[in-house]
Amino acid sequence: MKRHLTSQQVSEWVSGERTAEQERHVVACSGCQSEIARMEGALSLFRTLVHESAAAELENAPPLRYRHPETDRRAGGIGMLSWGLAVAAVCAVMTLSTVLWQNHRAEQDTAVTDAKLLLQIDAALSRAVPQPMEPLAKLVAWDGSSSAVAR
Repeated sequence: MKRHLTSQQVSEWVSGERTAEQERHVVACSGCQSEIARMEGALSLFRTLVHESAAAELENAPPLRYRHPETDRRAGGIGMLSWGLAVAAVCAVMTLSTVLWQNHRAEQDTAVTDAKLLLQIDAALSRAVPQPMEPLAKLVAWDGSSSAVAR
């Protein structure tokens, strides 16, 4: 390997991924050795800071207290079962209201369709003669007696 390791290759090296050719190059190349040492030092410092920060947070955190479900229930607290039942009840009410709303909308749509159909039937029945025969009816006028008068 004639070139130095790329930053990607250095990151892979630090995480434990390396090829035999890269290992030979790092053994012979002091520049790559110092780059790897710098990356490992930065990661080591970061790890130390994270551990110290977590330890400080644990020291300042209030102590954990185990709470027994029976004690909580007697003290007026709501247990997990009660919350589960409340959520299930809310879901059931929402589902029922959705179904009822859809049924109501379907009934409204049916009522509108029925009203339109009744209007069409009323218009068809209110004609004195069928529509195809209207031109003939205009030719002959009925005066109320049994005989027709031509116009």
